[in-house]
Amino acid sequence: MSEKILDRIAKLLEQGNHPGTGAAEREAFFAKANALMHEHRISESMISARRASMGGTVAREPVVAQMNFIHESHEYSDLLYTKVAGPLSRLASIRMLRVTGLFDTHLTLFGYTDDIEYFRMLWTSAYLTFSTKLFPNWNVELSMDENVYNMAMAGIKWMDVWRAGTDAGVITFAPPGGGGSRLLKMAYNRHVIARGEEVRNHTQAHKAYRESYVVAFAWEIGVRVADLLARAETQTRATTGAELVLRSDWYKVRDLYDQNAKGATTVAFRRRYGNEINGERVGKAAGRETDLSGGKGHIQNRRGIGTGQRGLEG
Repeated sequence: MSEKILDRIAKLLEQGNHPGTGAAEREAFFAKANALMHEHRISESMISARRASMGGTVAREPVVAQMNFIHESHEYSDLLYTKVAGPLSRLASIRMLRVTGLFDTHLTLFGYTDDIEYFRMLWTSAYLTFSTKLFPNWNVELSMDENVYNMAMAGIKWMDVWRAGTDAGVITFAPPGGGGSRLLKMAYNRHVIARGEEVRNHTQAHKAYRESYVVAFAWEIGVRVADLLARAETQTRATTGAELVLRSDWYKVRDLYDQNAKGATTVAFRRRYGNEINGERVGKAAGRETDLSGGKGHIQNRRGIGTGQRGLEG
């Protein structure tokens, strides 16, 4: 992909992530960035097809690549694979398989080089947002009240919040059970009020909170991806000859996937706990905040995610 395209997408990403950008504007910036990616995909495909038809350079071919993924022992690995990575792979026009075993878990990716890189950026953005919101650490740059709020909203027990604040050298009062719970709740309530939110009892149903968070996060990602795919389809139909060329490209990706997907099994996720309103609210918010444009910056920020392995799934 040309640096010019990446630079334009990076600028849209920066505008979309600016603190002063409203939710509707943010989505518009991300949609424009995705449209640029799609335009690039159309132009590359049509140029390649034109060259091949004129007896020039052979049309581009899809490749096989790998990337690290969440270990299958992660309690929500299946849901993140099927309901987050799955939609993102469709948005990037690739296919994937999850391969697990004794030492690591990875995805085998099938598609064109630019599309695979696009998927890597999309997944990294989604997983980093997901992890930051679900598993916040104590941040010494934030106030005690804000740290307590962030960790409480993630369903973290008061004792663990107290330990994190104590390790950071900020909390010096007694632990929960010795009077600390009241002080932590007061800090939590102060920040809730400062944010203009309704004060609710801090949930102790951590598994229900987490499951509600993950399900809501995945649902929000799915809805946003469906909207972006619909826009891309409209754009494709409006571009003369693009639909036929892109379909040919997709058939090549599908055929490459089918050659390697023999024996793959379906991955399913089943809910085990009841819905928890705070987890659902924070999960939806995290899904809305996730950058779905890809973007130049994510190449530098990308890092390996996960360990472990087990078989072939898809």
